Amino acid sequence: SEFVEMVLHNEGEKLKQQAYYYSRGIDFSQLSASLAEYFAVDAAECLSASKKPAIVKVRSLLCFLAVRKLGMTATAVAVIVNMTQPAVSRSVERGREIAENMGLKLQEIIKV
Repeated sequence: SEFVEMVLHNEGEKLKQQAYYYSRGIDFSQLSASLAEYFAVDAAECLSASKKPAIVKVRSLLCFLAVRKLGMTATAVAVIVNMTQPAVSRSVERGREIAENMGLKLQEIIKV
């Protein structure tokens, strides 16, 4: 059916995007460092439990991009950023909103 074809097409596009970043060696650590540099914040602080608005913003974008663009699971991201999986899921949504409001694309953050 048309719906199934659309879903398969969308999933295929996601896999192509993930393969593109993977083939260029872009991983969580590079993403984290690039975001910290882009927003002029400390990379280590982005992985901390800091409640500073600038850090929360970068951490939310980090979770969003790692899950939605790099294809990592929320559980895998949670282990790295020392958060629970539900907290990462909320952070992904918050990061999506931030990225949309800023018109931010991963290609702008990491020059590929």
